[in-house]
Amino acid sequence: MKNAVVGLLLLTGTFAEGVGQTVSSPLVYELPGGTKLTLEHVPPGTFQMGEPGNRFAPRRQVTITRDYYVGETEVTQAQWWAVMGNVPYSSQPQGSAFPVGASADDVDQFLAKANSLLGLSGSLTLRLPTEAEWERAMRGGTDTRFPFGDAGECAKPGEGIEETCPLAEDHAWYVANSKGGWHQVAMKKPNAYGLFDMLGNAAELVHDWYGDPSGRAETNPTGPKGPTIGRVSRGGDWRFGLRATTRGGPIAPFHRDSQLGFRVTRSR
Repeated sequence: MKNAVVGLLLLTGTFAEGVGQTVSSPLVYELPGGTKLTLEHVPPGTFQMGEPGNRFAPRRQVTITRDYYVGETEVTQAQWWAVMGNVPYSSQPQGSAFPVGASADDVDQFLAKANSLLGLSGSLTLRLPTEAEWERAMRGGTDTRFPFGDAGECAKPGEGIEETCPLAEDHAWYVANSKGGWHQVAMKKPNAYGLFDMLGNAAELVHDWYGDPSGRAETNPTGPKGPTIGRVSRGGDWRFGLRATTRGGPIAPFHRDSQLGFRVTRSR
């Protein structure tokens, strides 16, 4: 185990040799006031993104060639407050452990200030994940329809569903169990990478501008050249049935929504 303190950053890690074989403990950033921001390691690799027969999220092979880290939860109101000294707007459930609702413009300001406070620059800055990075992280290294298994009753091709999905109950807040609102983060089980609430609860903004995927095999894709009229969100939220390939958008940069959150990412 190696430990290093750099400004407000507490970094701990254990590493193994070999591309795709790296194992790392979390990065833990200490924000003003002692609030922690934890990022989990996601290894590089090739995976199948999207699903067959879905023109908005076609099945294709995607390769991520670099290790990266992803926030273990959606950014919370406590984390936002530690950086910004406020919450973006008041029409959202209030509570330090709830996700923060924010626009893409709000998120840009948060990331700029957080990076400044933490002394991060270049490739080590906090940022939004690309859509491909987000989906690889969500899947947790699995090839099943959902990261928690092949639960066909959670969603059907071309339609949402509003009934109980037994396999999902321990893993996600969605229309069948959310009771009309989002919930505190990390109340359900994490996926294999240690990430909570990747599906349901709050939809999550990603880096990519909105556009139809090509359907072709890609390496380190970053989406359409922007800016376009809006960004993509992933994961769905508490109001709908679960679908691992749900894509929202286009979301205008100024659009604020109490169902729209985000989580941070950092390259290694």
